[in-house]
Amino acid sequence: MPPFIFFKMLCFFSVFVVKYLIMLKCKLVSFLRKVEQFEVDYRELCRAPAAHTKHIKAVFDWFDSVIYALLAIFVIFAFLFRLVGVSGQSMEPTLHNGDWLAVRAVNTKINRGEIVVVTQPNKLNEPIIKRVIAVAGDTVDIDFRTGKVTVNGVVSDEPYIAEKTERSFDTSFPLTVPQNCVFVMGDNRNHSLDSRSSVIGFIDTRYILGVAEFRLIPVGDWKIDSNGK
Repeated sequence: MPPFIFFKMLCFFSVFVVKYLIMLKCKLVSFLRKVEQFEVDYRELCRAPAAHTKHIKAVFDWFDSVIYALLAIFVIFAFLFRLVGVSGQSMEPTLHNGDWLAVRAVNTKINRGEIVVVTQPNKLNEPIIKRVIAVAGDTVDIDFRTGKVTVNGVVSDEPYIAEKTERSFDTSFPLTVPQNCVFVMGDNRNHSLDSRSSVIGFIDTRYILGVAEFRLIPVGDWKIDSNGK
């Protein structure tokens, strides 16, 4: 399932669940009030220290907690982050097929080393997730014999890659990144279709959906940093 469809479904489901719980809570209140008519006045019941009154209050507190938690999740992923799923092996060993990422919208400049989600139209007809190797104005060179990647004359330290960069595609090097663009590659260099190919090319920053901040799934493996861990 495309990540954007999943995100929309998640938001819709959260709103639906919140509405359902609020409706259920209202029905529960109405039912309890009818029951109380056979016992005591509603206000007296609320003040009564009876055990069943504590249970009723506990149920209400549980409903409130669930509703607030779902609302918080909806706000976070509707306005602060997007959920994006990883498909394929091009970002291994950093990211794996089936991982789910929390992606922050880009409000500032893109930095080298950041992992970005790109929606720029391409022949694959799908979004891609890659690492930024060079930004506007940088000169990139790749020695496919040694596998070394050079940016502005400095050999890049790339502890996150799966293996040396040996696959060249159809782009000639060195090259300079145009304004408002970035040059990206996958961490699994020899199994990644990226800016080395004219199929992808330079990425216009307007088509960068966001930067991967942390990993949601698998649970517990949250951190994503420049070392690919």
